[in-house]
Amino acid sequence: MAHLSNQRVIDAWVRTPDMSGKNEANTLSYNNGVLLSYREPIARRVRDDLCLVTANKWSVTTSKHLSQAKVSLPGRCKIVEVWDVTAQYSETVAEG
Repeated sequence: MAHLSNQRVIDAWVRTPDMSGKNEANTLSYNNGVLLSYREPIARRVRDDLCLVTANKWSVTTSKHLSQAKVSLPGRCKIVEVWDVTAQYSETVAEG
């Protein structure tokens, strides 16, 4: 697993979510589409055009990680807030 800056971790997560990477301090990482701040899952790439982000609020640093991730996603990517980004997601349930 390569050691990257925070922005490079996020950029790699956006481009290749099925891979893995982490920053040098191990405070931001991703694996199999899930972005983690410290050890908390904060976002998940479901598809190229869909990303789940946590509705939970944690530290200032985790909030910054999540904000960086949101602005780095492509414009076509729908962002949906959920309580658990690792749970099964169904658009019909979420929108119904």
